Formats: sequence, C-alpha cells, structure tokens
Amino acid sequence: MLVASVASDARATEHDTGTVTVEVRVWQDVEDERSIHVGARSARGSWRTLGLVPLALDDGVTRSGYRYGDIELGVAVLDWEPPVPIEVRVWQHQLPGILYISARPVGGSWLPFGTVRLLLDDGITPTGERFGDIRLDVPLQAVAVTTLAGQPGVRGYADGPAREALFGRYFDDLEMGLAVDRDGSVVVADPRNRAIRRILPDGTVTTIAGGNGRGVRDGPADTAQFADPEDVAVAPDGSIYVVDSRGHRLRKVAPDGTVTTVVGSGPIDGRGASVDGPVAEATLASPKGIALDDFGDIYVIEYQGRIRRISPSGWVSTYAGAAGRGYRDGPVSRARFQNLLAVDIDAEGNLYVVDSWDGGPLAVRRIDTRGVVETLYRDPHAGRGGTLAHSLGLAVSDSGVIYIANTGRHQIVRLTGAGNLRAVAGTGEPGYTNGALDRAAFNLPGAIALTGDGALVVADEGNNVIRRVPLDSAGLGPRDLALAVPREIPRVEDVRVEVFAGRRGASIAGTSRLVDGSARVAQFDRPWAWRSIPMATSSSPTPGTMRYGASTRTGA
Repeated sequence: MLVASVASDARATEHDTGTVTVEVRVWQDVEDERSIHVGARSARGSWRTLGLVPLALDDGVTRSGYRYGDIELGVAVLDWEPPVPIEVRVWQHQLPGILYISARPVGGSWLPFGTVRLLLDDGITPTGERFGDIRLDVPLQAVAVTTLAGQPGVRGYADGPAREALFGRYFDDLEMGLAVDRDGSVVVADPRNRAIRRILPDGTVTTIAGGNGRGVRDGPADTAQFADPEDVAVAPDGSIYVVDSRGHRLRKVAPDGTVTTVVGSGPIDGRGASVDGPVAEATLASPKGIALDDFGDIYVIEYQGRIRRISPSGWVSTYAGAAGRGYRDGPVSRARFQNLLAVDIDAEGNLYVVDSWDGGPLAVRRIDTRGVVETLYRDPHAGRGGTLAHSLGLAVSDSGVIYIANTGRHQIVRLTGAGNLRAVAGTGEPGYTNGALDRAAFNLPGAIALTGDGALVVADEGNNVIRRVPLDSAGLGPRDLALAVPREIPRVEDVRVEVFAGRRGASIAGTSRLVDGSARVAQFDRPWAWRSIPMATSSSPTPGTMRYGASTRTGA
C-alpha cells in the first residue's frame, strides 16, 4: 500500500483532529485491462459502503500516451457527516499493466500527493481483478462540529488523551458545567465524579481538584472533596470558582489546586437556606450556576429562583428574587423568578438567565446594569408546543449575542435581536455525529461556553463527551438549518382507557389515602409505576389485586 499525506500536519490522522485517513483502492480486470473500478473507505470503514465504482478512462490522453479519467468519491466517515469528498485520477499507459494514480480533497491541489505508480500487487479477487491500495490524510471541513474529549456513550472517570478520557458516572443526570480559561483550555465541572477537570488545547484531560469521593473537604487538590460541583467560572487570576450544589457552597480552587470554601456551611443535601451577610455567616441554597463580572462580583443562581451576589469585600446579598418565586419583570427588588437553569453575563455587565416553570413556560430574561429585569423570549411549556425544552446551557458573547443549548430538542440555537430563535448546529434528532453544522447530531446538549476564537464548547450530556462548535464571523448557523420543533405524539387507534383500581378523591383532606378493599373502593397515594404480574396458579390474586406478603392489597 502506498502512503502519502495531503494534510499540513502529518500527525493528524483522526477526524477529531481535523483530518481523516482515507484508503483508495483500484481494481483492474485481468482479462480486460481497460475495465477499471475504484473504491474508498475511511481507515475504520468498509469497502462495501461505497462499493466498486466503474471509472471510464475517457477524460483525455496525454502526449506521452496515457489515457486518464477522474472521479469524485464521497467517503463515509464514522460519526461524521456529510461524507468526505475526494477526487481520484487514474492514468493508464497504452502499454499493458502500467497504472498511475493521483488523489486530492475536492477543491484541493494534486501537488501534495503527486502522481505515483500503482502496481496493483496488493491482491487479486476471486472474480479475476487485481488491485492496489493507497492511503492519504484528507483535511476535513473547517466549519464543523468536533469532539474535544470523551468517549461517546461511555461513562466513567479517566484522565488522559482526548479519546481515552471519560466523564460522568450515571445516566440520569444532566449537570456538567463548563468554562473556558485564558489559555484556551476548557474547565469542566464533573459532578458525578466530584471532580474539577481540565481539557488542554491538545485534548489531554487532567483533574484539577477533587475526584476523592463525596464530601465538602477543603485542602490540597489531591485530598479535597466536592459534594456536587455543577458549574464553574474562571477568574482573571486563574482561580476557579465552583458552585457545589448539594453541598450548598461556593468553593474556590486556587491556581496551585488548593480548595477553600468562599461561602456556605452546614450538612450536605437537604434544601439549604439563603441567608445574606458576611461570607463567614451567609449561606446558600442549592446553587446551580455562576457568572463573574469585570469588577470582581460573583453572581450565583439558586434553585429556588434567587440570584445571589458575592462582592469582593466579602458580603453576600440577594441581588434578585427576594420577592419570592413566580414570574414578574421590573426592578430586581420586585422581580420574581421560578426555577433558574442557567446564567451568563456580557461584557457590559448585563446578566442573562434561563427561567423555567414545572408544567409552565420557559423564558430567557435579562437583568440590565440598572437592575431592571426584562423578558427577552418566552415559550410555552415544551409539552404544550414550546420550542425550547429544558434548556440547560446559556452563553452570551461580549456583544450580547445569546446562544442557548436547547437540551430537550438536541440542538444549539441563537436568540436574535428581534426575539426569534434560529438554529445554529444540530439536526434536532438525538445522536452522535460530528461534521457540518447542519448534519451534526447531539444528545441532550447541556452547558455551553464561548471560546476566545468565537467557537462554542458544549457538554453533550447524553453522549458523555465535550464538543466544539465553530461559528462564522456573524455567529450564525447555516441559513437552511431547520429549527427543531415539537412533534405530535402518535396516537393509537381503537384503544379504550378505564380505571383498573382506585377512585378519585383519594387525596382530599380528611380522607385516608391508603384504603384496601375491592378495586372500586381502594385508594392510593400518588401511584407512579405498575408492572403486570403473571397469574399462572389458582392462588394468584384476582384481577385488580396484588399479593403483598401474607395479605392481599388492591393493585394499580
């Protein structure tokens, strides 16, 4: 097999690093040397995907007696869309058996690979075709979603090279946080591993602090513990601030890795309490997200719809949401929030949040530097036709461009100045595919952050990897990329629903919530699951009952 490179960096051979290794094969019929077929595959692909493509050598004849033909091939690459296009030219001398080959990426140059002799000595097929292979490294599309680190679909805890690193622990949590450091590295809050991680520019993953079990222990990086680190922010001096949600604390990781508690105390778990005052006395209640402004103020959102501010002087106050949970715009002293999911801040100090209601609408809201709350976008609940579905990621550029991870719709979107949503990346179908912005697929994208060069970093929670989404100079996605919208749940015809057991009114005050008896008399207290039980013996319960221990209780 002949090997050549058309990439500027010969070390880059995996598609996550900007190139893909492509193998090209040429078949020639032993009895009819003018019968030429070509094929191509990625290094991890199959020849069967593209198959044998006939190539007629009828594009021209050189002065030295070579006839040649060109063909464009689309090479399927694992976890990448669309197929990578390459162009292959085969030259055949009028004398028998002499073949040359050239190859290039479509739109590229023939010069890097050159024109090389192909001996067709790599094998012969059972049907009488000899063949020869070449290999080349092909640059991928410049504006394309790539994976920074992690193994798609694999959870665990492992540092190391990008494709060996592991994040997460369980399959039912969507809580990772992200921040971009000044050197371009990405800081990750990995809550289920109770660790703060770093992805270096070359993709290597290291642990900054934690990973030592669950707790709220301060101290050196290799002994410190976190209870549930859900978000991070990097200060100008390189310190990393961490919201430790179930620890009800704001923690700080110094550049040397030492972990200290900035504010918060008490046992982990529980609801916590929001108490203002000096950092030594103040407390937090389930902090979920964090943002830093240029003046050293730290803004922390809490689960109960409050925004707290920690000033450089060490004073903690409730910046907004003191009026209680609800929905109301206006001055921060009167404004109300329900369930804050994400927060970010722009260069001018305007604060942005994603606010959600259980069973109600979802909104993107802004608190300007005057302290006035304004709703920029409001959607019905996702189950009632809303476009945004449990959006867990928010990133705002210095110029105020708002990007949102539309988590439940598996897409990255942008909020325009006119108050409309526009798709940026992702088809809207759950999956894992790198490549063009309009062909890439995400699975529950969560936290997002902007890099210094204008790209987005995404915690792709369902795939358990960290992805990179490049943006054009205007920060837009493809104009023809459709916005993911809710779909109607298919309905099954000719299905009748009836009460199997239990009766209404079981939760009315003054009545018992647990009543045994026949199916029509029994009462339940918030039943949430049921599994049918085979009734194969005469001692099995009658329909409408469930055998439990030595007694018989009505089932649902």
